[in-house]
Amino acid sequence: MHLCRVTNDTSSGDRPIIPQSLEYTVADAAVLARVPEISIRNWMARGTLNVGMRTAGGRVLLTLMDILRLEVMHDLCVRAAFKASEAAEIAEIVVEKVRKHGTGDASQGRPVMNLVVGWNEAGELVANFVDLVGPGFYKPPPRLDGDDSYNPLRRAHLVLPIASMWADLILRTEQLERANKRAEAPVHV
Repeated sequence: MHLCRVTNDTSSGDRPIIPQSLEYTVADAAVLARVPEISIRNWMARGTLNVGMRTAGGRVLLTLMDILRLEVMHDLCVRAAFKASEAAEIAEIVVEKVRKHGTGDASQGRPVMNLVVGWNEAGELVANFVDLVGPGFYKPPPRLDGDDSYNPLRRAHLVLPIASMWADLILRTEQLERANKRAEAPVHV
């Protein structure tokens, strides 16, 4: 698979990653998000997920944020059997968190980048950002004595490690770009 970057950059070396830059085709997004291309096109056609922008020539281009949306949505739909509309809602929350905190200054400390998703008594999604105690350990909200209220995050729930997901996506993007450069390099015999 060849990464089709839409850019006028001819300089050598690494380019900064601009999360809102439209530079990936649907085929590129499928590879980077590890989502079947047909799923992406179906979600776009049905209006389930608003990603990308159509160029004057009719080509759809996506951003890294769009690709993160696709990855979250696919994981929730396929691995956790979420409805597409619910998965799209959660994917939007994840992208908004990365947009606000994912590219910030590391000296300001690491933002809480784990989204815990549960369901209330009515079956509605409840999402909350939490800090994990350690890998695989989550400290649920305390239950107050005599409190009969239903706390969905003390029940079965999912954790989305947003910081890790974002970092992995950036690494996959860089790996694919390096592989494409090697493939384009002239062969000396």
